[in-house]
Amino acid sequence: MPRTRVLVEVAQKQEEAFARFEAELASPATALRHSESVVDGLVGLGVDVATDMPPVPMLSTRKETVATLEAFASEESSPDVAASSIVVAAEVDASQIQTLQEQSGVRVWSDSPIELVGACAGCSSHGESETESHVAGLFDRASSAGGTDCRPFRSGVSVDDIRTLLGVQRVWLDGFRGQNVVVGIVDEGVNGLEYPVVGGFSRPNAQLPGTAPITSHGSMCAADVLVAAPAAKLYDYPFLGIQNSGGALPPVDSR
Repeated sequence: MPRTRVLVEVAQKQEEAFARFEAELASPATALRHSESVVDGLVGLGVDVATDMPPVPMLSTRKETVATLEAFASEESSPDVAASSIVVAAEVDASQIQTLQEQSGVRVWSDSPIELVGACAGCSSHGESETESHVAGLFDRASSAGGTDCRPFRSGVSVDDIRTLLGVQRVWLDGFRGQNVVVGIVDEGVNGLEYPVVGGFSRPNAQLPGTAPITSHGSMCAADVLVAAPAAKLYDYPFLGIQNSGGALPPVDSR
């Protein structure tokens, strides 16, 4: 059964959240026992603690908690605060992810800083797409433990799936799609017929910005930028792998 790294958040109050977290940083064995106790109620769902790092306390967003945190800006000592839930890094059977997400007081997140995996409260009111609704099925199940990559010629996913995994929808809903932003791509060059190249730099008698073939590595990088920020413009710096390009990087001193 495929195993997947996830972050499991369990609704559980924890007093003196900061003090306990700092103490467990110094005692991995204690941290491991705490993590195991947090997921004890998920027996039968294939959840195993994946690290001896301390479980992370999550603070409430209630006004009184926010006011307490604001007091931390003072040079004077402030009282500790309580956590409203605990996050544990875990491994779970891929087939159990949906069942795990349906448990009361449990949320499942990707083990990635940028991807929200669980269905968020109120997503349907924020224009949730069909792609977002099945995001739980898009976990990365490739194992790198033995240095093995994905099998050759694996079919690619759609651009919509990539955008969902990057979590750009929330940024887009706030009106940010890359407008008024110019991204410089230092690579083999970008194809200016397919991508919005508005400038760049190269030496005389060398490749000009925007003149690379669509198959160039720089064009692939341009496509990657526009997946997340479709309104961005590009500066093309065709230096890499090209003779007489002007030398974007200084030569290495061999002495």
